[in-house]
Amino acid sequence: MKGESERVQFAHHYPVAVFGGGVSGRAAARLARSLGAEVQVYDQRKGSVFGREEVERTGLVVTSPGFHRDHPWIVLARKAGCMIMGELDFASLFWFGRIIAVTGSNGKTTVTEFLTKVLRESNLDAVAAGNIGYPLSTAALEHDSIDAVAVCEVSSFQAESLELLRPASVLWTSFSEDHLDRHANMQEYFKAKARLTDLAASDSVFLGAGVSEAGRSLGVPFPKRTYHVSENQVSDCVIPKDSPFNLGPQKGNYALVRAYCRSLGIEDEAVERAASGFHLPGHRLSQPWKVGDVSFWNDSKATNFGATVAACRHFAEKTFWIGGGQSKGGDLSCFCKRMKQLVRKAYLIGSNAQNMKNMFSKWGTPATVFATLNDAVKQAFHEAKGKTNVLFSPGFASFDQFRGFEDRGKCFEQAVLDLKNSFEATTRPLIA
Repeated sequence: MKGESERVQFAHHYPVAVFGGGVSGRAAARLARSLGAEVQVYDQRKGSVFGREEVERTGLVVTSPGFHRDHPWIVLARKAGCMIMGELDFASLFWFGRIIAVTGSNGKTTVTEFLTKVLRESNLDAVAAGNIGYPLSTAALEHDSIDAVAVCEVSSFQAESLELLRPASVLWTSFSEDHLDRHANMQEYFKAKARLTDLAASDSVFLGAGVSEAGRSLGVPFPKRTYHVSENQVSDCVIPKDSPFNLGPQKGNYALVRAYCRSLGIEDEAVERAASGFHLPGHRLSQPWKVGDVSFWNDSKATNFGATVAACRHFAEKTFWIGGGQSKGGDLSCFCKRMKQLVRKAYLIGSNAQNMKNMFSKWGTPATVFATLNDAVKQAFHEAKGKTNVLFSPGFASFDQFRGFEDRGKCFEQAVLDLKNSFEATTRPLIA
């Protein structure tokens, strides 16, 4: 499989098994069928199981990101001599333009969408793809042009098995503790993301503040000609006053995109114009409503400790914090110790709430467990006095109580809206 034509012929002449019937799996199946391949999608949740009989009639396996390399189906396919690749690798074979890979513990989606906006406004045919909800397989079908540029969000789940993808550039936003329910330790998690820098073209790797320090501490080297965005460069950014990049956690994302655009010859003024009209993706440190003097902030996308700590640091004073959910591994005691300096009280939800309450008690931080998010919102408002911030930045996965972080964020906003309507009804002056 050295040349493009050989790869295409392989997909044509060998049955393809796609593992996972989610967004990326369905997109990979659609792409393979467009090439004339015989395709079968296997998804245990839908009753379609891959076993010994199925492996005998399979030549190529395309995996969704949720499938770890040690998954029994992958082990079976490997032993049978099947070729195995992730959806991103598979799609990259049929994407004829450039690929700019964006990864990081936090900020991936924001940087992906913002960079795409800057490139489009600079008259480039750019499309945001990958882990953003628009798989590269779909992009390959809908943007068949050598001039197209895919700004591709890449998770560690996708990056760890990459072999064929050759990104023209890599932007790595941040690194903090995450996905330790999937990766054995921080070094393995870091190396999964660093796989992108191994595959990238020389002198085309751009690292956000803190990433290079993490690499050094974990003993993982970067290519010699790597561009490091420093804290000083973040502070020196000129950001339009009406831009969401003025929010503390977003300044580093802006500086990273500006540094990359400078390498392309795109002037800072073009980046500033794009930032002025840019809206953050949903549920990322946005202020949905004020109820009386209390400001409620929705940061439901914060699914790891690093994102939550960064959100808390946006505020000059300690916040009333609502958080919790499904554990993804990590040092919970250390997290609660860091949060002690940032929150006045914790309102905890989800499957890990009681364990977290015990940790907060150890560090002397007031904390209460609630059965529902709605109950936590009501109590936080009841206890907040004067001009105060209530921050919903969970720090955990959402799947113990919600369909995803979007569903969780919408539930928070609905709870705040209900509270606002109730508050206004009780404080509305009577008309004689």
